[in-house]
Amino acid sequence: MTDNLKRFQISCPVFWGFNRFVDISKANSINDCINLFLQTHREFLFEQNYIDLLNYFDAHKSEYHIHDLTFDDIKNTNEIIYVCRHCQETENSESNLSENVLENNLNKDQYKNSILNLY
Repeated sequence: MTDNLKRFQISCPVFWGFNRFVDISKANSINDCINLFLQTHREFLFEQNYIDLLNYFDAHKSEYHIHDLTFDDIKNTNEIIYVCRHCQETENSESNLSENVLENNLNKDQYKNSILNLY
């Protein structure tokens, strides 16, 4: 692994745990690093055809940030770099949304199964 490959991970109620190594050699700032990583996440959602999640992600993409690290810290670390989107004022609404997204998906599956059972 080269010094420019860094592991980033999302820290938010909906996408927590998504992580990838990102080459930061073309980055010049923390925001460049965040955008490179979030683009990787967006591509994953698109490739997996997670359209509802992709739309949700696009609506909240600008809320992601990194706490307590400078760009130099990112360049020099071998630890996971967390990209956060949950702050105290939004935690409760995000948890509810996360539950609603899951419930919505379950309802879609139930609907598909009921349609399939008709045939």
